[in-house]
Amino acid sequence: YSSLLIDHEDYETFYVGEGNDFWRSEDGGNSWESLHSFGSEVFHFDNSRANSDYMYLLARNGIYRSTDRGESFTAVSLPPGLSANNASYGRIAAGGTNPLDVWLMDYRAGATSSRNRVWYSSNGGNSWTSWHTSALAGRQWTAMAHHVGSNGGVYIASNRGGNAGTMPAKIMYRDK
Repeated sequence: YSSLLIDHEDYETFYVGEGNDFWRSEDGGNSWESLHSFGSEVFHFDNSRANSDYMYLLARNGIYRSTDRGESFTAVSLPPGLSANNASYGRIAAGGTNPLDVWLMDYRAGATSSRNRVWYSSNGGNSWTSWHTSALAGRQWTAMAHHVGSNGGVYIASNRGGNAGTMPAKIMYRDK
């Protein structure tokens, strides 16, 4: 699985991850070019609404940042205690007001996991701060979005939790 992203400044430009590659179409999807091969499956990515040159991508072998709309990528650090494989299944949200703000959610931390669930970086992924609280335990969090115009706020949503999905889905919010 992977993401599809439509460039918010140019609605003819699409990005998609397929297999190990990150692809771009500049003609509404009629033709595609591979911008980068990660040597490992591409899962999720996002670009900054503040500066669309900044993109963040999760692949099975790490977290990457681009400052040139995906023409090149550099690896960034993993949050403490999170493996590249587990991070790859996460969700990443790029800051809409500052391109160096980025949030990562650990999708694979299931309801019984003791791992931290959400991290924030103010420096483009060079270091991470855990935003985990006990309120996030006991559920598998499945979606995340940055609230542009807030004080660094993010929403996360869970699927139904608990035994046999008996707990209702939940949405949580946090800002700086």
